[in-house]
Order: sequence, then C-alpha cells, then structure tokens
Amino acid sequence: MKSLKILLLSLLAFSCRESSKEPVNSSQGAKTEAKAGSSNIFSITEVDEKHFRQAQKESKNASFVDTALIKKTSGKIILPIEGYTRRDSSLVFQDKIYPNNEEADIIHQYKGYYKIIDRHLLVTLYYEHDEYNLISKRGTKTPIWSAPKFSKDGQYFFCFRPYGLEGEPVGLQVWRIKKDQGDSFDPIELVKILELDQLMFNPIECLWDRDGDLLIKAEKMEDNFFPKEPSEEYYLKLKYK
Repeated sequence: MKSLKILLLSLLAFSCRESSKEPVNSSQGAKTEAKAGSSNIFSITEVDEKHFRQAQKESKNASFVDTALIKKTSGKIILPIEGYTRRDSSLVFQDKIYPNNEEADIIHQYKGYYKIIDRHLLVTLYYEHDEYNLISKRGTKTPIWSAPKFSKDGQYFFCFRPYGLEGEPVGLQVWRIKKDQGDSFDPIELVKILELDQLMFNPIECLWDRDGDLLIKAEKMEDNFFPKEPSEEYYLKLKYK
C-alpha cells in the first residue's frame, strides 16, 4: 500500500507537466493527421476491486464497428478516399512477405469502420512492433495506441497499451471527438487531450466508469522484470476533465 501511495503522488506531480504529444509522421500509405489539445492536468486515485468489477459489468463499447466493409484480397487492403483527382480515389496497403527474412515482413490488418468518427482502423504488423492508425475519407492518418473504446456519450475515446517491448509506450491516450461544422468535407476532428506514457504502472485493463472517468486495472512494472516476486495489482481512477 505504501508503494501505491508513492506511485499516486508521483503521478500527480507528473500530471502538472503532462501534455499531449504530436505523433510522428508516418511515411507509409497516408498523410498523418492529429491535433493536440492544450496541457491537461489530471488526477489518479485508488478505487477498490468491487468498484472496478461493477463498472466492468456495466461497461460496453459505445460504438459499433463494421469489420465487413472492406475485405483483404491477395494480401492487399484498398481503402476508398475522396481525393481531388482520380488518382486519389483509394489508398492501397500491400503486405510484404520475405520467405528468407521474416524480420522484414509487413502485414496489414483491417479492423473495421467506426461510423461515430467516420474512420477506418488499420493495424500494421512488423517483426517486433505494430502500428494502429485511424484513416479518414480524406486519406489522412491518425496514429493511436490500440483499438478505440468510446464513452457512452460518444464524445471521447481512449486507447491503452500495456507493457510490451522496450521503447514502446506504456499507458493510455484520451481523445476528444470534436465536430467542426465549418468543414463540410470532413466535419469530425480528433483531438488528443491526454497522453500518459510512463513506467510507473502497467495497465492490464481499462474501461469507462459511469461518470465518464477512466478505471484502470494495473500492476507494478517490477512484475515484468522480476517475475518471481509476488504480483501486486491495484485499481485506479483517472480524472482528466
């Protein structure tokens, strides 16, 4: 319990300087699109397991994803876009398989279309990492950490990433879905309002609480490096508004 209190105090201090980070540009497939919000102060407090389990029973993703809209054929995914010329009518993502060098393989997976944000989710698998991207009908690409989980009011979604390989993010992102009535072509804007990339805890499971906050089932990061030590799990609530 003492270590948990130290963790929460550290995160609270860290929160005062945490702000959204612009994702790096990707050279493959599509232009990169992401708009970061202003610096956001958040708080993390402990909750009991009963609270988490109750929210778990009530939790469900608030948006339907259509996984049958696009079919992969011959190792190729073709996404229709509305470009300015005929050549801009689609984006093509072709798998690259090297029989004698699997470390160079690149495999694309279509994970579905989210009507709530008018974007496709594409996952690209490399030898030691993967990339998640939301692709708009303009052909712009928004890098995220995992499949989005939407709030009940449809105004936010989060992505979380547990500990994996060295150098990859560990934590979660919160995005706001903003309607831009001045843009008739693509009226939905995705604004990243929080990105928490840290090595203080490993998020095992995340879900929405009934009040719109986030609940996190977490474990100590040390458990990944010292597997013989007793596991320590705890439950956290993250307020970001």
